[in-house]
Amino acid sequence: VELSGGVLRCGEYVTVRKVRDSTQK
Repeated sequence: VELSGGVLRCGEYVTVRKVRDSTQK
């Protein structure tokens, strides 16, 4: 459970980071 949650959370973080980066540019 912890592993799945970590992967999902990491993926969400990366997605949000990419979206913010694209928005700023």
